[in-house]
Amino acid sequence: MDGWSPFAFEVFGLGTFMLWASRDARKYLGAVWLIVWLELLHGVLDDIYLIARGYDAASYIAFTVIHLIILVTGVVFARQVQAEG
Repeated sequence: MDGWSPFAFEVFGLGTFMLWASRDARKYLGAVWLIVWLELLHGVLDDIYLIARGYDAASYIAFTVIHLIILVTGVVFARQVQAEG
């Protein structure tokens, strides 16, 4: 629990910020790209690293899928906002 709680607080903080920022997405577009980058590095690549280190692959593959969904959604919507601006 001690190891997971900082990650859970981070994800909660980022998620609630992104929901708030979605009210004026153009203003916070840089933050969206930051979240996309974090999802790639801190999410997908970290999960792959942990699987390679011997952690439970099934659990981390599920998390990887969630990270990829967030990442792809962020890219799609960020590009949409950029095209509108």
